Amino acid sequence: MNPHTNKLALATALLAASGISHAQGLALEEVLVTATKREASLQDVSVAVTALSAEDLGLAQITSSEDLTFLVPALNLQKGSNPRQTSFSIRGIGTQSFSSAVEPSVSTMVDGVVMGRSGQAFMQLLDVQRVEVLRGPQGTLFGKNATGGVVHIITQNPTDTTTGEISVTAITHDEYRGGLTVSGPLTDTLGYRLSANGKDVADYTQNEFDGNKLDGNEEWSVRGKLRWLPAENLEFKWASDKSDRSCDCTTSPLRSIDPFGGNEEQVAEILDRISPVVPGDENTQVNINKLNFSDAENSGHSLEVNWDIGEFTLTSVSALREFEVNGFGDIDSQPIDLLGFDQFGSSQTEQFTQELRLLSPIGERFS
Repeated sequence: MNPHTNKLALATALLAASGISHAQGLALEEVLVTATKREASLQDVSVAVTALSAEDLGLAQITSSEDLTFLVPALNLQKGSNPRQTSFSIRGIGTQSFSSAVEPSVSTMVDGVVMGRSGQAFMQLLDVQRVEVLRGPQGTLFGKNATGGVVHIITQNPTDTTTGEISVTAITHDEYRGGLTVSGPLTDTLGYRLSANGKDVADYTQNEFDGNKLDGNEEWSVRGKLRWLPAENLEFKWASDKSDRSCDCTTSPLRSIDPFGGNEEQVAEILDRISPVVPGDENTQVNINKLNFSDAENSGHSLEVNWDIGEFTLTSVSALREFEVNGFGDIDSQPIDLLGFDQFGSSQTEQFTQELRLLSPIGERFS
């Protein structure tokens, strides 16, 4: 027998034994989700779910709901020129409309509260415990605007001990981020949690029309949360939040001009009009004659009550939310009033939602 064969077989056997021993020392961590309106193991639910923990989001540097598309399969972002036209799609199913009255077909929720308008879904991920993305129609449990799926953001609860966290991040191209969280008990039965974060991105696109720079943005979010346990079978959770996103970024630099979209004279005329802007992948110049800006303010209050009645649990989630968008966009992206109109004006939305849910014991029927 070839001695080299014996050595190779022995080495392979040792590596295999080492791998078995290492595997025996590891235990799979159970992932709990609420995709079916009750807490259950991810392996036991009959829904296609992607669950991301706070650790997962931190390791991937995911700081906003828009960035979830980098981690979640089949989740895509349909980005419009203003917050009202930006929405999620799952497995190719989504809604994109110019109307501010249209509800999205992929529902975004925060702690069980539906964000009724597309622009409300896009926010900084503030003090998040986990994110669950449900793929496919979810209308039975999550309502009419969940035909494409659900993006559910669950935030952290108050802690039993006093804790605090501060984070500061500096990124190239003059981008800065910061966050603050404080949590702890007020009494034996009452706890609190306060969180805030912000982001500032400097202008980096040069407007050749007036010499100013565009495409900077500022965002900030705050949330306060109280948890009261007056009895062993009764829980109250109150939350208030507010966020604001403002930018001068409603016009994108021109990357290319389709030569098949018009004749050579038309293409030459456009290039001459936007000069000295040169379309290209690295272009950071525009030539527009109107001020571009967008400001979106999102705020709300919610009260969740959980009451254990024997083996059943009665849950009530009440919420009041407001969403306001103001902005202006130079729709022709050129230094003249080519189309004779601009976009996109102002809109304000107020919504009240109420959910009552009776949860039966697992594996049993109502009786």
